[in-house]
Amino acid sequence: MAAWDYVGIILCAVMLSVLVIFVASRLTAEKPVIMQAKPEAARFLFRSDQLVNHNLEEFEHDLSVAAQLQTWGDFKKWIGSRFGTLLDTLEKQPLQNIEILKELDGKATLTICSNSDGHHVTLTDPSSYSPAVKHQQLNNDKSHKSLETAIDRAPFAILQINKESNQRRENALWKRFSIEEKAELEQPLSDMLKSEMSGPKQISFNHSTSQKWLELSVQDTGDDWLCYTTDISDLVEAKNAQRAFLQTLTKTFANLSTGLCVFDRDHRMVLFNPALVNLTKLPIDFLSARPNLMSFFDKLRDLQMMPEPKNYSAWRIQINQMIASAIGGLYDETWALPSGLTYRITGRPHPDGAVAFLIENITDDVVLTHRYRAQIDMRQSALDSLDDAIAVFSQGKSLLFCNAALARLINFDPDQSITEITPKDLIARCESSTAYKADWSAITSKLMESRLQGSYSKLFRNKNALDLHCQISPLSGNQTMLKLSFQKRSETKVPQPEIA
Repeated sequence: MAAWDYVGIILCAVMLSVLVIFVASRLTAEKPVIMQAKPEAARFLFRSDQLVNHNLEEFEHDLSVAAQLQTWGDFKKWIGSRFGTLLDTLEKQPLQNIEILKELDGKATLTICSNSDGHHVTLTDPSSYSPAVKHQQLNNDKSHKSLETAIDRAPFAILQINKESNQRRENALWKRFSIEEKAELEQPLSDMLKSEMSGPKQISFNHSTSQKWLELSVQDTGDDWLCYTTDISDLVEAKNAQRAFLQTLTKTFANLSTGLCVFDRDHRMVLFNPALVNLTKLPIDFLSARPNLMSFFDKLRDLQMMPEPKNYSAWRIQINQMIASAIGGLYDETWALPSGLTYRITGRPHPDGAVAFLIENITDDVVLTHRYRAQIDMRQSALDSLDDAIAVFSQGKSLLFCNAALARLINFDPDQSITEITPKDLIARCESSTAYKADWSAITSKLMESRLQGSYSKLFRNKNALDLHCQISPLSGNQTMLKLSFQKRSETKVPQPEIA
């Protein structure tokens, strides 16, 4: 073989080697080797239920999980029920004991190893490089779902509007609004958002059978608008009913002849009626200025619409005592005014420390009472001037009144008795106090009859020249009168044939 043949073979071999090296380098550049990171475990060391060491700094930079954990109780609360129920304290864990807990619905593992150094707790999760961070994410997701559930079940409608995208999220109650109701809400809601008004604003929906009232309010959270609506239909109806009741009450007070004034817990006037102006002559502008209690009574004193005090200092003390009595519901007094009028003042407490005063003109009642008492006194004086003993019994057979002659006859004043006196009691005293020892039972029987038919008389005689004439007569109202009179025997005229 010639020398040129060897040279050709060597050149071909060199070129083939360069080609192989070039192809190999290209293949290596196109398919680099990727190193997969292996999942790591989160380790915690507890001593006496206190966290003394951990390796969480290997997985996260802000150590947000580590900041939550200081004790075993914190760890137990943080880990939750992912691995079942954990012990309340690690001190109950036996030494040289290893407890492996599997995740209830996953592949994570919680290992508790107890030895003389402490309690080593290890959290592993094949699906995550950082088991602690993943568990925190699970907790965050759970909290987020709980928050969404709470918002969805809130007792009021909620709408979330993103400021940039205008994307809207509604909770369950907002979704219940009809299309027409949402359309009616849109305009006031848009006005509130443009004017940055937070509310609340009341909106009414007119239905065919009823009217619905909502209270709309808006909160700015930075990125979103949170819109809240509360159904206040019952509240509006209650306020309307209260307003109607107050109007009716005001009309009723306006027609009362009794003056009324109400003071609040701060003793400022909040209500008065026209009768108060008529009775006290107080100016309307003074009452409309809401005077306090002391100013009110000072003005009454200036107008001589209350008794003139002899001592001003003592009067101020008396007014304070009167206010205290009215607040306690104890004040009731009659005022005799210099003008001759007589007013009755009553203080009544109201809720929350308020107090009301009622002023009533009782002049006519006082005059009638005095006149009635004068007539009674005059009639009693006329009866007392008679020589005959008079007693009147009620329908219930109790002594109503008698005259002085009867009291002298029986040596007893029935007006001083604290118990009721019956016909039987009175006749027994007559029998024991007089010299007439005849049978008085007929008189007692007649007086005890429920309805006396006509008059009845009976004559009692004794050895003396005086006879006792007893007469029973019916009166109006089924009342009965007994008259006992002494007459000389020669003058006695017997109306009844019955003689004892």
